[in-house]
Amino acid sequence: MTRKLMSRRAALAGLGTSSLMLAGCDKLIANPSFLQMLESVENLTRGGQRLVLTSNAPLAREYQPSDITRNFKANGTVRPQARTMGAWR
Repeated sequence: MTRKLMSRRAALAGLGTSSLMLAGCDKLIANPSFLQMLESVENLTRGGQRLVLTSNAPLAREYQPSDITRNFKANGTVRPQARTMGAWR
């Protein structure tokens, strides 16, 4: 078999598996022990993030509301000439 055919089969198999897993989600969510397990994993994840992110600095630059302008420059054409583009307005 070619690689292309193998990758298509793998993608279809993954799609089928994921749809079967989603079909069982309702039953899992109804199970209290499953919800407890999700909560414990969430706490573990939060603890891991706090270990890695030891500083109190934000991850991204934060702006005050006064720093944000209402007038943004356009990135590209603001008045396209094609008729098909005019239909979008």
